[in-house]
Amino acid sequence: MVQSRTAAVCRPGGRGLAPRALGRIWVPGLLLSAAIGTFAALESTPRELDAYVHGMLGADYDQDGLSDTMEVVLGTLPDVADTDGDGFLDLEEVARTSDPLDSLSLPGAMPLSIGTYSYEESGYLAFHAAIFVDDGDTSGLDFELGVILNGTPVTVSRQTYANGTIGFLYPSPSDPKDKILVVGMLIPTSVVAKLGQLDLYTVVRDTGPLQRPSAISTSSIFSSPTGLFELVPAPAPIAANKGGGIVYRPLTGDGSVPQGTTAGQVCWQNISAVGSSGSNIVYEVEQAGCEDFDGYCNATSCAAKIGTSLHLPDPGAILGG
Repeated sequence: MVQSRTAAVCRPGGRGLAPRALGRIWVPGLLLSAAIGTFAALESTPRELDAYVHGMLGADYDQDGLSDTMEVVLGTLPDVADTDGDGFLDLEEVARTSDPLDSLSLPGAMPLSIGTYSYEESGYLAFHAAIFVDDGDTSGLDFELGVILNGTPVTVSRQTYANGTIGFLYPSPSDPKDKILVVGMLIPTSVVAKLGQLDLYTVVRDTGPLQRPSAISTSSIFSSPTGLFELVPAPAPIAANKGGGIVYRPLTGDGSVPQGTTAGQVCWQNISAVGSSGSNIVYEVEQAGCEDFDGYCNATSCAAKIGTSLHLPDPGAILGG
């Protein structure tokens, strides 16, 4: 069944997260080891956001930690906190890298994990990193944002984005001792358009006494005449039908369908690794076509990708570097 990209919100949906609203983060360097201690000391406050923060995170009708706009992009339900009904709220599934649309995809046991998600709005890419901390101990954690340029990881100076960043801290509904930290930032879409492909990576390292293994998440954003797309694993219905693969997920959060595309479809690809280049893995596109799912697809441009190569970040190489 093809899902609708229109966010039809009718009613509150079940249990949601009670966020600790942190407002803007004005911490030079965005050193989480210093900042999170301050965050955790805050009392729970009503979700009263100024225009800047509201513009980044937007309204969250079901209070699951994902804005209604973001849920349109992800295909999750903006009025149901646990879209697939597996007992884990949508934000926690994103942070713990399970699929919030698949009840058979459950979070694994890990001390730290990080998931990223984005949407496009008003000339900006709203990029978010959701960090799951298993025991809730945020001491010693350090956050790193970087880009891959010509196969080389480049850490973005923290002073570059510290003043354009916001954060929220949530208790995990599955275990109140656990915590989920959301860090959000705005990136001009003109940056992605100029590059054609923007490869981002986020890393959380534990420099404290617990020495938990580092967690990394990579995100590949593509610019096209019809908007921005993120390359993600094929969702469960497509993966089951096609045996895996990837899809280009539209990042337009208003549910609009650009001219020249077909609604209710996404561009699917079957790829295979053929080599490496620096901190990138090189893939060849063996098959491609529009498949039924929540989104939109241009059949001509999608099929034209067959035989082309993709350079995507290699998380192991980035951490090893």
